[in-house]
Amino acid sequence: MSSKLIELQQLQGHDDRVWHLAWSPNGEALASCSGDRTVRIWTRNSAGSWRCAAILEGTHTRTVRSCSWSPNGQLLATASFDRTVAIWESQGDSWEHVAVLEGHENEVKAAAWNPNGNLIATCGRDKTVWVWEAAPGHEYEVVDVKHGHSQDVKTVVWHPSGEVLVSCSYDDSIKLWMENDDEWICVQTINGPGVGHTSTVWDVAFNPSGDYLASCSDDTTLKIWNCTRGSGGHEMQSCCYSSRQQQQGLLYKTEEDTAGGGGGGGGSVSCHLQCRKEQAHPCDVNCVRWHPKEANLIASAGDDGCIKIWKFDAATS
Repeated sequence: MSSKLIELQQLQGHDDRVWHLAWSPNGEALASCSGDRTVRIWTRNSAGSWRCAAILEGTHTRTVRSCSWSPNGQLLATASFDRTVAIWESQGDSWEHVAVLEGHENEVKAAAWNPNGNLIATCGRDKTVWVWEAAPGHEYEVVDVKHGHSQDVKTVVWHPSGEVLVSCSYDDSIKLWMENDDEWICVQTINGPGVGHTSTVWDVAFNPSGDYLASCSDDTTLKIWNCTRGSGGHEMQSCCYSSRQQQQGLLYKTEEDTAGGGGGGGGSVSCHLQCRKEQAHPCDVNCVRWHPKEANLIASAGDDGCIKIWKFDAATS
């Protein structure tokens, strides 16, 4: 049997494009954010269907571009084009807006909690990366503001260890930041032909162990970077790349070769296409996320304002 992607459910409710999705750490809830200035929380009922359990609204005045759960699943950070990041707290069956992070001079593109839940990184169109520290009473203090990028910063992600913060930008670069004496310094910049991407880097993501970083770019490539720790800190080395296509659902299987190659005895990794879903959404697909607990469950979101839940049936030999 060949691999296939089966649509299980369409989640309707947003009145504009859906930009971003985030599963709660335990997988019991899915957050979505949209150009309609709202965030929706979806949960699964006893029949197994997903439904909208809460609408977070009335705080952001422009597009909500991204959302991020705290590690304990009790808080949600939402980044907006209105130059703010809102912090929401779960109150059982309802949500309360408990804090707002202000300081960016322009659209905020992303917010991300570190694994310990005591730091939040944000980035925006003002070309900056901010690091905030959580204090008692839902207070958040600015720890550092970085101006290393020359164009919009598209997203920020934390290494699973929490020691490294990664940002990517419209300036075609990926930057790695580490803390040193209460200041976050850039320890590596990846860019340029033959090394990094040659156009806007839209997104980056670590695998759960932090051994690999994936990046995707407007240069139509997906790159997988090997993360190594040396005396000077973490470093990234390119391992492989494959094409990226829009408006299609593409699933790849990764295989690691530890027998040799890749330089320094570190092995290599390659990606093989498992299945393709033509017109997974009728227009641009903006986000796709694997469920953190159910290995074959996937959520996607697009410019059509729709969220889709998929089941991935892997090929059997």
